Amino acid sequence: HPSTMAAILSQVDGRPVQLVHAQSNQALGPFTPQAGPSADGRAMVWIQTGEGNIRIGPRGMIDMAGGRGPWATYELRAVSETNFVLINEGHKDKGWCLALAGARWSVAQSIQDPTAQWRFALLP
Repeated sequence: HPSTMAAILSQVDGRPVQLVHAQSNQALGPFTPQAGPSADGRAMVWIQTGEGNIRIGPRGMIDMAGGRGPWATYELRAVSETNFVLINEGHKDKGWCLALAGARWSVAQSIQDPTAQWRFALLP
């Protein structure tokens, strides 16, 4: 669904959104996604917070102090018409995705993990 992801990104790029967890419907944010294509045409995004971009560091720890490097860069990959996974570019060889465990950010080890499915909700 690359065209689906491009359409989603065009709607949210630079606009305040919440990330809504597909499994729990818990909304996190507000965030401001910044979209851009990769060299091979994948839909890439940086998720800005007030502190920096959300990143998964070298040991799998999540913080909000990322810049534009690979640990703070995510590929949006569709898993349905509305849901997607955020695959971390710095850890793509491991298949690590941004996920939610309870009320905390976590790292999913696979795009098949339902805790890693999200959708965007635009804020007024």
